[in-house]
Formats: sequence, structure tokens, C-alpha cells
Amino acid sequence: MPVTPDNKQIGVEARRFAWAVETEALGKTAMLPETSDLSWTKKLHGYGTKFYVLGPVPEDVDMNLLDARLAALKTVDPSVPVTMSGKTLTWRAYDFSWRYGKEGDLGHQGYHGLKRTVTDDFICLGQTAGGLNETRYVDEKAGHHYYLWTSATTPKAVSASILASRGAPKDKSHTSPVITPAAVYVNGSLIRDLAQTISLKAGANPTLIRYDHAGRGHFVMRDQDQPEPKTSAPLAMRWYNDSGVITFDVYAGDQLHEWFRFLSAPGTTAIRVQARGRVEAWIDGQPMDYQGKGQFIAVTPVTHAAIVALRILPETGCSGGSAIPEPIVVETNGRGVMALGDWSNMGILNNYSGGVRYNTSFMLDEDQARAKVTIDLGSVTATAEVHLNGQKVGVRVAPPWQLDVTGFLKAGENTLEVLVYNTLANHYQTIPSHYRGTPLSGLMGPVRLGIAPGSAASGR
Repeated sequence: MPVTPDNKQIGVEARRFAWAVETEALGKTAMLPETSDLSWTKKLHGYGTKFYVLGPVPEDVDMNLLDARLAALKTVDPSVPVTMSGKTLTWRAYDFSWRYGKEGDLGHQGYHGLKRTVTDDFICLGQTAGGLNETRYVDEKAGHHYYLWTSATTPKAVSASILASRGAPKDKSHTSPVITPAAVYVNGSLIRDLAQTISLKAGANPTLIRYDHAGRGHFVMRDQDQPEPKTSAPLAMRWYNDSGVITFDVYAGDQLHEWFRFLSAPGTTAIRVQARGRVEAWIDGQPMDYQGKGQFIAVTPVTHAAIVALRILPETGCSGGSAIPEPIVVETNGRGVMALGDWSNMGILNNYSGGVRYNTSFMLDEDQARAKVTIDLGSVTATAEVHLNGQKVGVRVAPPWQLDVTGFLKAGENTLEVLVYNTLANHYQTIPSHYRGTPLSGLMGPVRLGIAPGSAASGR
């Protein structure tokens, strides 16, 4: 159900997507349900590529020569490796959210949760190592030099300051070694003093950052003419909603259409999208009708779980999940068709915490209807409420998933309804927490009716 000011319940939402940059072929086929997206990258709403990372770089590579070569780059094609001193180095995408930082790693967590703390240090480099309620980052055997490349892209020329980590965080939000840039190049020039004001031209300003050991830290550019926020959002980095933060844009000013796909819930009638860019939408290969305020409706109703495809031209620096900062709200008509089984394996229902009503009907003769009858639901996660012919039979919250339904049946057609609720584990699959649990959900079955031979009902 949709989230409105009068309705605080969280219904069905799309949070994770198959994602690809548009090609000529995808522009013609990405909206079609038969198109495979198995090779596409998975993106979580709010998280997008802000850097390309190269490293770890072996110790025997000439770092001065590599600095000069990489600092001269105007753009980076991550599919093209870098060869130096006989070594082949590969770029990889580095995604983060300006709100939560690195996906799945928000720093030190207290027992049973984050305790309202998200570390401001969103750059994590190196090999992961265990820590007390956190992930630590330490040097790798292959080397401990790393390069980050991006573009600081601005609509106008600005004077900017560089904010880079220099010491352990005061809020003790992590205990990894703190990384401070060993070298920073902007528009090919070395910034010798990170405290100095940086002049950025309108458009793309290629930026290269070198770190000489593993660990955790931050690197931010701010427009000096923009005031710093007086307050900060809860459970967020201090850079979140700061209008002075300058966009990191790995496409260096190029605007590229991007595709997002997800398997929606059965019976989807509409979606509501908050996007940082221009959106088009399809369901089951058919264009959805735009109603304004981010709402798209299905022109032709669907009963099954259907592929929803979005084509978005993102704002600068909002590639990937950054183009969709909040979950997509999905509305259904409550009359979808779904097989028994684990609904967490069914597209966006992986993240759905709530209830599903299963309905079916069956026929009985007079003797069967009067017999002693039990119903066995097989297996359920996590609770089940059973109704027969419009009457509540009972609730089960643990095995055995069986109920005596004697006296609730009739000769002819009988209707069975099973209302199953799962747990918050599904909602927590994309929520910043280490305490997620298993997303297993639904009426697994098999559902069986047991009729005792030669018995007759004597009442309820």
C-alpha cells in the first residue's frame, strides 16, 4: 500500500534493481519481459558509483610515473585496464550513498543496532578484517597503494575546499586505520596543500586521489560560498543534504540513459517513483501511464508478478541507485496470482514484511463435509490465520501447522483463506543493520485436507 501522511504503514516497495547503462540494443529491448537482466549489475536505491578505484598497486610499480599518467586522464573507461611495469591493473566501481556511506558497512555498531550513529568515513580500502561489531580494513599482500578517480562536476565555476580525513573519528564510529590522501590532482595539477582553496571550472574537473595504505576515511569537496547545514539528519553522514557538497561524477559531465528493472508484486496496478532525473516506465513490456508526482499506472491490469522497467536520464552525479534516492512504492489490487512457496525469492517481495492472503476452493460431498476433518498447512513462516467459508478457524504461530476444521465445512464448494504474516527480517534486508535474520517467508505447503474415514461431525 502507498505511504501517505495519514498512513504510516510500509507496504510493498522496490528497493534493489537490475541496472545497466543504455546501449543501442538495450534501448529497444530493455523494457521487454523476455529480456534477460542476469548479467546486469545489482543496485540498491540511494547508492551509486562515485569513484573508480585502481589497486592495490604492487610495491615495485613506479608511483611517480603512474601518478602522472593517471592524473592526465580526462575520463576513465573501467573496462580498459592500466598496464605499468609489466603489471595489469583493473579499475572497479566504488559505490556509496551520501546518506549511509558504504553499502552494508556504516561503521561501528553497538549491541543490537547502530545507536543512531553512521560514520562519516565512507571510503573503505583494503582487506576486510574482523572487529568488535564492525568491519576493519587493513593492508593487502598484493600492495597498499590505491587510486580513486572521479570528476568534480559543477554547473558554474566555484571556489572549493577539500575536507579529508586526518585522524580517528571523535564519535568512535570505527577503529580502522584512518586514510589521508598522499596526493591529490585536480585538472591534472597536484594540490600541494589540502587546506588551500581549489578553483573549479564550470563542467568537469577530473580528480585523482592516491592513498598509500589501507583503511577508512573521507574525501569531500565543498563550495565555499554555500553555508554549512545547521542541523543534520538522523542516521546519516554529515554530508547528507548539504547543498555545498560538490558532485562526484564518474561520467565527467556526460549524460547517459540508464535502465532499472525489478520483478514486481502480483497484481501491481501502479508505482510511485522519487527520481533524480527524467523517468519513463513499462510493466510487462507495456508503457505505464504517467499521472504526475512520480506516479505511473498500469494501463492493462496484471495478475502475475510482472517485470517493471524504468528508463531514467539521471541528474549529474546521480548514476545507478543514486537516481532513485527512496524506495519505489508499489500499489496492488490485492488479487494477484502467486504460487505457494518462499515469497522472499519472488523479486521485490524479498523486502516485504507484512501479510499475504492465500485463497483457494475445493469440493466435498455430504459424507466428507460431515466427517472429522483436519487441515495441515505443511510449513509456514511465520504465522498463519485460517478461515473456512468466511469463518475464522484459528491461528498458528509454530509447528505443527494443523487445525481441526470439523464442522466448518459444507457439501459442495468450500473456500479456504490462509493469512500469513512474516517477520521484520525482510524489511531489514536493505536497512542499515547487522541484525537482519532470514527472509524466508510465506505458506510453503503442501496444504492437505485430512478426512477421517467413517467419521461424522458431532459439532464444533
